[in-house]
Amino acid sequence: YESFEIDIYYGTSGDNYHKDVKYSVNSGSKTKIDATGDNLGVWKTLIIPVNVSGGNTFTFEIGYHANSGANFYLDNFKMKEKTGSGGGGGGGDIGESSVFEDFESKNINDAYDMKRWYPEDGSAIVGADPADSNGKSVHILTSNWDAFLKMNIALPSGKTLSDYETFSFDIYIVNNSDDEYPNYKNMAIYLDDEKKYEESDYPGQAEIATWTTKIYSLSDWSLSNEEMGKSSFSLAFGLSTDHGDYYIDNVALTEKGGGSVFIPSVRASNIIDWSKADYIQVYNIGGQLLNSNLSSVSALSDGCYILKAQIEGQRAIGKIIISK
Repeated sequence: YESFEIDIYYGTSGDNYHKDVKYSVNSGSKTKIDATGDNLGVWKTLIIPVNVSGGNTFTFEIGYHANSGANFYLDNFKMKEKTGSGGGGGGGDIGESSVFEDFESKNINDAYDMKRWYPEDGSAIVGADPADSNGKSVHILTSNWDAFLKMNIALPSGKTLSDYETFSFDIYIVNNSDDEYPNYKNMAIYLDDEKKYEESDYPGQAEIATWTTKIYSLSDWSLSNEEMGKSSFSLAFGLSTDHGDYYIDNVALTEKGGGSVFIPSVRASNIIDWSKADYIQVYNIGGQLLNSNLSSVSALSDGCYILKAQIEGQRAIGKIIISK
């Protein structure tokens, strides 16, 4: 299995407003999976990655991060079976061809479009990776709220948004003397200038000066049939802040069933040979970094992971399912 699925309803009575929803498996650390936000009185489906090895029994806990007032309903608990396998000393099959944007082909000082109220509200400029001067990323500076990096996307031939399940990118938040809490902001995502996702209560987005992968389920975007059928569109996304100073890299869509599509479409092979990697970074499906310098995928236990690597001078990223 690769994920739990469970329906949750946030009750309209009690102290339910803006509570974090957390889960744990086998009494492990509590991981945030959702927040009640303004979604009181609404059924929604949570998808939770499985990261359990060995045996066919386990304990699962889910609830609010709150002292009191919890009021919610659970229904339709399911487990989704893995759709493929990979691992060992060689590569893992990630399904569809991977295409990705890591900004390495761009020139320093190339400017990207932004969704913003006024031109002076912000800028998105290609610059050196703040953690690795040999790499590149997009530096976002904002002086007004709701100024976001905007990217025009064309999916591979024959694909539409209905073929994808997650949207992800890496973010690096700079320690900002003009903002006491630069990493506690609301994230927002727009599809063709229509707001599809917005957080509340200013959650912690990442540790300061640490690259962090953010992964968002398209099922939370309430996409219409027309939107699901789109093969070209714009995505605008980032932190809503009038003192923004952060970087974005490795923008991606992940296909249902495992294939990763990275933006824009620069084709790579169907198989990534992880054995040739200079280094491998391992994330769980929720975007949490598990290992920053893995030597071989053969060391991974059974489960579903996002891997990032440097292979023969190129950056590679893919979803891999290990089943030994």
